[in-house]
Amino acid sequence: MRRQGHTPLEMFNNDTRHPSSSPPFESNLSPPIRMTVTQQRGVGLLEKYQISKLLTKCYGSVSNTALLRHRTARPDSDPEAIQTFYLKALHPALSRLVKKHPFLSVIPVDVDQPTAHFALLESYDLRDIVHVNPSFRYWEHLSDLIRGAVKYEFDHLRPNGLPMWSLQIDVHPDRPYECAMTLIVYHLIMDGRSVLVFWRDLLNELKMIGGGESQQQQPFVVACDPDAVVPPPYEERNPVLRASTALWGTKEDEAQMWQGDYEANRDPATAQCDTDVRQFKVDGDAWAKIVSTSKSHGVTPHAPIMIACVSAFAELYPGRVLRTMTAVNTRPLCNPPVPDDEFGNFFGVFFKFWRSAAAMHEKKSFWDQCIEYQNFVREHKTSAAAFTQNVLRPLESFPESFCRFWTDNLTKYALGRPGGIALSDLGILRTDAQSSEWTLEEIYFSQAAHMYTLAMGLNVISLPHGMFGTLCWHKGAVDPAKADRFGGLVAKKLEEIAGQ
Repeated sequence: MRRQGHTPLEMFNNDTRHPSSSPPFESNLSPPIRMTVTQQRGVGLLEKYQISKLLTKCYGSVSNTALLRHRTARPDSDPEAIQTFYLKALHPALSRLVKKHPFLSVIPVDVDQPTAHFALLESYDLRDIVHVNPSFRYWEHLSDLIRGAVKYEFDHLRPNGLPMWSLQIDVHPDRPYECAMTLIVYHLIMDGRSVLVFWRDLLNELKMIGGGESQQQQPFVVACDPDAVVPPPYEERNPVLRASTALWGTKEDEAQMWQGDYEANRDPATAQCDTDVRQFKVDGDAWAKIVSTSKSHGVTPHAPIMIACVSAFAELYPGRVLRTMTAVNTRPLCNPPVPDDEFGNFFGVFFKFWRSAAAMHEKKSFWDQCIEYQNFVREHKTSAAAFTQNVLRPLESFPESFCRFWTDNLTKYALGRPGGIALSDLGILRTDAQSSEWTLEEIYFSQAAHMYTLAMGLNVISLPHGMFGTLCWHKGAVDPAKADRFGGLVAKKLEEIAGQ
């Protein structure tokens, strides 16, 4: 049932604050569009946290680039024919996803005001959000493709009737049975778990439907469930708060921790996120060995990835103190648990200091370190649930206090940021349906650099046959020669331990 008071409204370019007295927002579509939306709830704390990143220009987007094979050859070169080829396959699948997940139809309203809230689009045309690049050798320039995706900024201040996600499909005439399909999404509507569920659901639907079977005539419109309601935010889902968010380090650790290599631009008026990306992978027998050995030691593959990350850092920055940040899916930490496939922002973070990392590696075996880290994760995982309560709830006003949460770091730390490395691990992506029509060969998870906080971000996702990662950093924060080596070093250390 539709929530009382949330009635459909016809909007012109989504000017919701002053529909009668102010001119409509300009649209980047031509001609201007009319849209019917349903007003929804106000944004929650984690959603304000995401919006403030864009208001301060310190973040871009989240992306996933999937390298896919399809049994049916697509048209050669005509961009419109190529787009239609993929839309015929995607439309039935995405229609189901849009009805299942309300956040795929969400637009934010009044994002720079205390009244920030959501609205649901009644429908939209996939041709406006599925874009084709008809002649790009993506397999040779994968880092460039990913970099362009995470640097994309959705027009959150001047909505144009489109949802906060899109698909970019890169193809080349030399490979008529292959494509690189990139999901670009505003973190406001999807966290890491949501992204994993998006691909699982999409691939399952594609495999069940097959390729090129839709009889849909243009336009390729998808419609939200007319009774859909944006579900409540995380803080209203009764999170179990057993401990406070802490840094688990001394003041000396925080003073000595690696903040990056270069001083930040301390002028918020001119500073803007500029992300660089390198991708890497560990696949084949090496990854299979890591997964099986992890299981035999009672740890998940996340643990060896983290230890390889710390080991790579120790090699590049000997003697430095490293602080890592790990994101945690907090859906299971609510009472009752939030459904595992619900889109939204349900995460917390915890930190760990690694002191004298090189000396630590000399005293303990790789797998002993993995076991120790896994125990640390299990002990402190529930404290991640307190991040929203203890860090975000005290912020007094939106958007002012939330924006200062980022910009205050410019004066709080010697280099203008706390620094360290964030490891965002989506875990393994498994699909249920079996079909030879669509085959997922590789997938890379990435996101924009966090300009005011982290020095580097390590983003990984796994398939049964491999782990695929990206290293992201804000240009000007890290020595590019070291950043260039970092992802490869992580992969090398994982391959070395797999070979032992």
